[in-house]
Amino acid sequence: MNEFFIQLQKFSERYFDLIGVEERYTVWGPRSYSGGYPRGAVIHYTADDDLERVIKWFMRERYGARAAANVVVADRKYPSVEPLLEDLPLVKGLPVTVVQCALPNKPTWHATWASYETYGIEALNVGEVRPANGGFVSHWRRDHDPDEPEWTMPWNHPTKEAAIGWRRFWEPYTTGQIVAIINILRHLQEMYTELEPSWVVGHECVQSVHTLGAHTDKRDPGPLMPLRDIRNAVFGGFTLLDVIERYEQPGYCDAQRDRLVREWCAIEAGVAEMPTAEIAWLRFLSRMRNLVQDPTTKFSPTGLLALELLGYHVANRTHMGDPEKASVRLFQRMAGLKTDAVPGPVTRTALEARLYDRGILYD
Repeated sequence: MNEFFIQLQKFSERYFDLIGVEERYTVWGPRSYSGGYPRGAVIHYTADDDLERVIKWFMRERYGARAAANVVVADRKYPSVEPLLEDLPLVKGLPVTVVQCALPNKPTWHATWASYETYGIEALNVGEVRPANGGFVSHWRRDHDPDEPEWTMPWNHPTKEAAIGWRRFWEPYTTGQIVAIINILRHLQEMYTELEPSWVVGHECVQSVHTLGAHTDKRDPGPLMPLRDIRNAVFGGFTLLDVIERYEQPGYCDAQRDRLVREWCAIEAGVAEMPTAEIAWLRFLSRMRNLVQDPTTKFSPTGLLALELLGYHVANRTHMGDPEKASVRLFQRMAGLKTDAVPGPVTRTALEARLYDRGILYD
């Protein structure tokens, strides 16, 4: 076992004592991974901003949650737990408080079928927020009254402001959370060198109402989680400083996606100079429609950009290699389609529908 996860377990057990949790490992999860080890990781938001409440929900069998994660990544450091870290330097050095509900060699139930393949990471965050009465409300929290209407929980964060991503408002993640997630995944990769970038995705990349066994359409971790940058930092190409500098830029979410579509437009048009974002988006909209209407149209690079915009891994935007085929399969599994990695008419139609549903494309 990696020393980091050993220290993280020691801290977590001390934290469980502090909040009165008798359990030491969550019971919610398969007995083993399908292949004996995780192929990747699925990142979520908790839909709740209370760390203690989330941990109790995941750990206590009597609550009947039937859901958990391997780790919960808070959005800040909690001073009350700092004395528990004095002899645990690898965990003490993290920029935020992280609690481990299960060791990485023990899968948890966090993403239906993908739970058998992936390590689960929950970021403490309420997710989407909606304007109401001059402020914002969030969806729900773990101690909500089941008879209480949804979207009634006031959201008034003392330090955060709601951020826009794909025509919706969201609670932003902190830089510390992103750095901690990258560090966790780097340690996971040290343990399991077989980790695949295509399998490091958001919850919405593997579960929708069309997924076998799913009852809800997931939107976590949402557009503010920099999945592409996280993968680059874990598997090579980016340093932590690279990620931090990009992530802390104003309007990061839409700015980065505008950059992606401008780069695609330059590749697709065969020119060195990138056009404006407005021109690039109009061209992408046109090409996406053509991709759906004409099955003979080559899938790349337009279809690969669509996958990338939805959070899937694309290693090469110009052709379908093994990483891209893996991402197509994940999308097909999420959408309840035949998982043959062949982006035919049905897959293309579903891909376009997903872009509109997520607010990435709109008329």
